[in-house]
This record gives sequence, structure tokens and C-alpha cells, in this order.
Amino acid sequence: MPDYSYCPVCGQHLLLANNPNRPVDHYDCEACGFIFWQNSKPTASAIICKRTGEILLTQRAIQPYAGWWDLPGGFLKNGEDPVPAVQRELREELHMEIEVSDLLYVITDQYGEQGDYTLNLFYRATPLNNPQTTADDVSAYDWFSPHRLPERIAFRCVREALSWFVPAIIEKG
Repeated sequence: MPDYSYCPVCGQHLLLANNPNRPVDHYDCEACGFIFWQNSKPTASAIICKRTGEILLTQRAIQPYAGWWDLPGGFLKNGEDPVPAVQRELREELHMEIEVSDLLYVITDQYGEQGDYTLNLFYRATPLNNPQTTADDVSAYDWFSPHRLPERIAFRCVREALSWFVPAIIEKG
């Protein structure tokens, strides 16, 4: 759990909760009573396949895992529903419109070695247009055969989602 020092409400020092009746998953501010809950940050990503079975991957331009391949998607904004979030992320990253269908996979992970924990939702999506350009957090995109995915795939959750999904694509052949 990352260490937080100051209350976002009043600026006083936060204390790691020390209540024997509660798990240590939050910080308390003794000055104003604010409780900072340490929750996993939600993400939504798209597994987009062409009719040929090729899968769309993006190359990360930022840390963690800059230069590694990833599924397109990102963090949800506060209060945002996951389906519109993944559609927004594809518009921002690739100027691409998608139709989201099934929720395929849900898994927790960590955003880099010392980063926040994440709750990751992976959706099947159909492209409504081709990717056009990349945003500042994506340096490239490409379509990969399920038989020849790149070795450097960012995040354990993405590798697991692909390893779960790819056999179904290969079987369809």
C-alpha cells in the first residue's frame, strides 16, 4: 500500500489506521476525521479482434512498462461506468469507435511494482472504424496474430486476460 502523509481535506498528517476491529486498509485524519480508504483503482480495457482473429495491441509511451505492448483502455474517472469509459479511452488513444459486447474477464493487479492496486475489467469489442492516430500515452498500435503475440506485454492482468481469451480465438480458427 503506498504511503500517504497528508490529509487531502485539511492538510494535517494522516495516520495509518490502528483499529483492532478493522483491517489496515485506510488512513485516518485525527484533525478533521477524514478517512482515506485504500481501494483498488478500476480500469476498463478492450479485447478487439478482426474477423481474421488478429488482436489490437497498443505500445505504451509512459511508465510503467514504457515500450511494452498493452490492450487499449485505461482508468475510469470518478463515477464513470466501465463501458463508456473503455469507449472514451479508445477515442482518446486511437480516435477509434468500438461497440462493446461481453465482459470477458475481471482480475486484480498492481500498476507497476510499487503502484496502486487495480481492478481490471476486460471487454470484447468490435471495431467500428480503424485506429487513426495515437495519443501521448500510446506510441504505436498494431494487430497481432493470436499465434504470434509479442513477448513484452505489460501487466500481469493483461497477460492473463490474453492467455484466457486467445485459446478461444485459435479454436475458432
